[in-house]
Amino acid sequence: MQQKLLLKQKKQIWSSGIVFNNKVFFISFYHNVYEYDPATGQQKIVLRATESIRSSGVVLNSKLYFGSLDHNVYEYDPATGQQKVAITTNNEIKSSGVVFNNKLYFGSDDHNVYEYDPATEQQKIIIKTNWWIDSSGVIFNNKLYIGSGDGDVYEYSEYYLNSNLGKISNNSDNVILSELNYLNPDLDISQLEIINKTKNSAILKIKNNLNKNNIRIHYSIDNGQNKIINLNELIKKALFFKFRDENSNLKFKEINYIDTNNLNFSNTEITKQENSFLWSNVPKNVCSDKEITNKTPNIK
Repeated sequence: MQQKLLLKQKKQIWSSGIVFNNKVFFISFYHNVYEYDPATGQQKIVLRATESIRSSGVVLNSKLYFGSLDHNVYEYDPATGQQKVAITTNNEIKSSGVVFNNKLYFGSDDHNVYEYDPATEQQKIIIKTNWWIDSSGVIFNNKLYIGSGDGDVYEYSEYYLNSNLGKISNNSDNVILSELNYLNPDLDISQLEIINKTKNSAILKIKNNLNKNNIRIHYSIDNGQNKIINLNELIKKALFFKFRDENSNLKFKEINYIDTNNLNFSNTEITKQENSFLWSNVPKNVCSDKEITNKTPNIK
């Protein structure tokens, strides 16, 4: 076995390094990120921070991101050789970061976890803890798990909702949340609260979540006139809510097929009023020489 010295620095190297485009990137305590090319044996400084860097970095969309003790996360583009600050926090960043849903997540010693969206170049706090965060986090089942110096591990996930409810019977909180749950079976509606609503929309927020981007739900109130009953849809909804209520610990996805040919019904009555005109309201002196009879039938 042979070994050789590739990079020699005067300060500690705490980074684990990262591989990208057949090159190795290592960080020195001297504020620099070094690129090493095994094919040529050459090294060069590709990024400079104003304080030490302990982060090993992550890659997203062919760009590298490193956190620094100067409170910033830096972006480096190997294609152009350019660097810029992507995230600015209020304390040191030792986290190496993690990529989730095409976004970056970095913990900071200011007790917060930051989300950065390269598409919009916007950052926001998505988790607030009670102590510093050196953990880089892990992704499991579309959720981010990240540990804090306060001794706790925090879970974070984003909701991607079908927010158009269509026609609903009324805009009560229970109806809105139930219909939303039916369209989004994975959604835990116990974590949602309605903070405002109108006849056509409602605004929801996730409880105890610092994300200020509230969820807007759209719908229309069904007045029940000339309503066509979709039997399959009614049965699917009934089964969904029955299973959901009786199996709160299970994830109930969807019902794909219902055979209505052999269904039996009992104690079922549907009434439709064909004419709601009240003859009793007609003044007695109208057509007094003729007998007025209401012959409009009710159909059951």
